[in-house]
Amino acid sequence: DLLSHLWTKYGTIKPADLQKNFQSMYTPWNTAEPIETVFLQLDEAIAFSIDGNDPISEAAAVRAGYDVLAHSGLFPQDCKDWRKLPLVSHTLANFHQHFTLADEDRRLTATTGSLGYANLLAATPSLAPATVSDT
Repeated sequence: DLLSHLWTKYGTIKPADLQKNFQSMYTPWNTAEPIETVFLQLDEAIAFSIDGNDPISEAAAVRAGYDVLAHSGLFPQDCKDWRKLPLVSHTLANFHQHFTLADEDRRLTATTGSLGYANLLAATPSLAPATVSDT
């Protein structure tokens, strides 16, 4: 059909696309948005990597998500608690649960100074590791 033809001809995922996708997991969290946006960016990156036949491991996605949330500066104790968990517990499901609860608690006890808006302004363009050129 037409869509299959278009995907075959124009929709090929290239190595540069896969690298860019991997880096997208490290996009800083806009703390004015729900924490679910971090989880969604991880899920979308995993799905794209599967489509490109170069799956991102769950462990790599969890590490990226952790780096993003740790960099926000909003969860120092929760990040410490996460680091103390056995590595076998570092699954996406547990990551979602742990940091969703942390964010709910943060929002319940937050003051305007602790909401992360200063961190939002200071956010770096990317936390992603350096890339290797395809050339």
